[in-house]
Amino acid sequence: GHMGDKLAQIALQRLHELGVEVWLETRAQEIDDKHLVTDDRRTVPTRTVIWTTGVRAPDVIANLDAPHGKGGSLLVDEYLQVQGRPGVYALGDNAHVVEAKTGEAVPLLAQAAVDEAHAVARNILCALAGQPQQPYHYHSLGNALALGRAEGIIETKGIVISGLLGWVAWRLVHLARTTGLRNKLATLLDWTTGYLFEMNTTRLELEPVVDSQE
Repeated sequence: GHMGDKLAQIALQRLHELGVEVWLETRAQEIDDKHLVTDDRRTVPTRTVIWTTGVRAPDVIANLDAPHGKGGSLLVDEYLQVQGRPGVYALGDNAHVVEAKTGEAVPLLAQAAVDEAHAVARNILCALAGQPQQPYHYHSLGNALALGRAEGIIETKGIVISGLLGWVAWRLVHLARTTGLRNKLATLLDWTTGYLFEMNTTRLELEPVVDSQE
């Protein structure tokens, strides 16, 4: 939802070009070892179902005796303190943060988590110094995503770049946010090797398995 309509349309078009059939507003209702049935009663014969959406807090967080929000995350106040637990802070995927200006939940993105970490560090220093804490406000830097080999989208301040330039921009943003020179070099080497030799472990080539019982 936070990506915006323009990015969604570009991504959808790219998936269609790759031969991916997309069913919007559709949920998996039933799954067994040979079929998947959707909530509108369409049946897909398959033995392989991959679920790749949604975020849930780990059990150690979800089981805490504290107010919880969506996916087991902890409800926090405007200072990112767990509600009813002064001095206890939560951030990133473990926190359900609502932006006071809009009333909407802050997206579970890396840029938001890093931003929240700085805010929590500031408020801890304020608390130690006996100073008032500062409310947290989320400021989006834009969105970026990869859509396959040499294909990506980046959006910032209303400007959208797609295709090869979008992919390069996405890589540069990711690299800039990676901490440590060693990690940056390792990531860059991995990307370069993967691009030149197509050694991307997320692109699996599976041979069909013949069922002897059929």
